[in-house]
Amino acid sequence: MSWLRKTVARFTGSESDQFEDHLDDELRFHVDRQTEANIKCGMDRATARREALRQFGGVEQVREEVRDASRIVWLSDLFCDTKFSLRMLSRSAAFAATAVVVLGLAIGLSTTIFSFVRAILIEPLPFANSDRLVVIRTLNPTRELPLVGASWPDIVDWKKSAKSFSDMAAFKTGDMDLFDGKSTQRIRGLFVTRNFFELLEIPFALGRTFTESEEKDSVNSLIFSGDLWASRYQRKPDIVGDSVDVYSWIIRPKHGLSTWQVVGIAGQEMPFLPAAADALGDRFGINDQVQFWRPIGLYEEADRNGRYDYTAIARLKTGVSIEQARTEMATLSANLADEYPETNDNWSAQVTLLDDLVTSDIRPALQLLSGAVGFLLLIACANVASLLIVRGIARQQEFAVRIAVGAGRWRLMRQLVTESVLLCLAGGVLGVLLSVWCVDVVRQLVPTDVPRLREVSIDAGVLAFSLGHSRWGFRC
Repeated sequence: MSWLRKTVARFTGSESDQFEDHLDDELRFHVDRQTEANIKCGMDRATARREALRQFGGVEQVREEVRDASRIVWLSDLFCDTKFSLRMLSRSAAFAATAVVVLGLAIGLSTTIFSFVRAILIEPLPFANSDRLVVIRTLNPTRELPLVGASWPDIVDWKKSAKSFSDMAAFKTGDMDLFDGKSTQRIRGLFVTRNFFELLEIPFALGRTFTESEEKDSVNSLIFSGDLWASRYQRKPDIVGDSVDVYSWIIRPKHGLSTWQVVGIAGQEMPFLPAAADALGDRFGINDQVQFWRPIGLYEEADRNGRYDYTAIARLKTGVSIEQARTEMATLSANLADEYPETNDNWSAQVTLLDDLVTSDIRPALQLLSGAVGFLLLIACANVASLLIVRGIARQQEFAVRIAVGAGRWRLMRQLVTESVLLCLAGGVLGVLLSVWCVDVVRQLVPTDVPRLREVSIDAGVLAFSLGHSRWGFRC
């Protein structure tokens, strides 16, 4: 383990006794040789030794040069500065505790808010190229109605005529009760077109998506979510192809109980689960989790006035902007109004980026909170800076003594910087620990319909943000 001891000594500057003994022997050898040479030149021993030391240039100076050559100087000095700073801060425990707590509270609160801002506003939705996903709804300003869904015939016409989208799918919400012969479990899900999974690039753990015939005839086929597969069926490997009994008055208004076949299992980490529940949940009636999908069925006889059931979701073609898509959809809406004036007059298609739809309600509040905690952090840094100035004034005598014994101004500045860095790092660590607790508390307090709430966490990006705030506190 000698190599380990040597490495530690190089980093810390703590030389071993053996090294010091070898250094003393080496220096003594060179001085003795020069002394003997001076004696041979006619000097007495005392004068010869004195002249040898003068020619050698000072034993202590040479000793320090050899020590510096055997270690990493700046790391050694940093180690010494850190030890001294810890000792000085321990003597001013009240000051150190106050500064760390003030910084910790400010960094903790700002990190907590940033965790929500990052997960909800900054991070893209968990889809491939989510910035090109749009939701298409309809609006009739003459009826003073909010944005609603779209009728099935309108969606069919949009998909045939629109050139701005690489693909367009549709869905509507529904629920059903799984029945195992003894009890039922209410589950919430989506009725989707068969290209729905392909458009969003949703992976599958088992099985497949719906076929064209299943979509057209709306046969009794189901795709379960990974969570439902794990919680109710314990990840049964051969569940694909099994039949399940289902109660649903939406699906079977007359009989209620029907038999459905499981054709696929969406991946356990499937990205649409949080996005469907949070991004579209409050607006389209989806509960806190989507647990099944079934074919939507192609209803050619559907009424164009039925604009409250279906929602269209599409992906913009590469190179097509959202403004171009909106212009095209406005033109298509006008054409449909001319062709079907009784049902489509004054109805227009509204194209909204899915990212914007998800965050439209919560964005102003988060932006306001971000500004507030930024101002709070600035106040905290100003307070800590004031404490450091007062402490520096109180240490003027100490600095004068150190300068008198040979310390340079840069050396004093480096020592003060080390103390400030230690305070900021301690405040950052306290802030991170506080933010971990605050994130859990806030997630329990805020309404469950806040989008992407389950994605809020303390991760590497948030920790980097905390480190940056610690450095900002140091600069202040």
